[in-house]
Amino acid sequence: MVCCFTGISYADMCKLTKDQIVSDSVKGNGYIYLYRTKTNHPAFIPILPQSQKILDKYINQTPSGKIFHMLSNQKTNAYLKELADICGIKKKLTYHVARHSFAVTVCLENGIPIETLSKILGHTNLRVTQSYARITYAKVMNDMQVLKNRLEY
Repeated sequence: MVCCFTGISYADMCKLTKDQIVSDSVKGNGYIYLYRTKTNHPAFIPILPQSQKILDKYINQTPSGKIFHMLSNQKTNAYLKELADICGIKKKLTYHVARHSFAVTVCLENGIPIETLSKILGHTNLRVTQSYARITYAKVMNDMQVLKNRLEY
């Protein structure tokens, strides 16, 4: 699911078009630039290699010009529940859980500052992003290791 590597909401993924994918030929990086459906606030989403592989596979595949043919949110969540059951996953999986996974597991636990994450997610203010910022054991331990390394001369 590309949302796990972009944090794009369901509503925004439904509308994602080729025109919103920008290639930075100077630096060799791409990004997605869109205005959030929910807030009309801009979101700037750098494309990770995992996302790029998925986008490359699906770009130009739909006659509508959209990148993905999306099922309804309810149907998507029903399929995710079914997959969770098959895999023995106890957590309630939904499309929105992928957005949280991106925020916490991919970004925050790998040192992305919350201010940067807020811009990527297209939030209107930092308080909204802070609701995603569940600090995990791994994050605390990693941050303390960084501090220990700095204190050791």
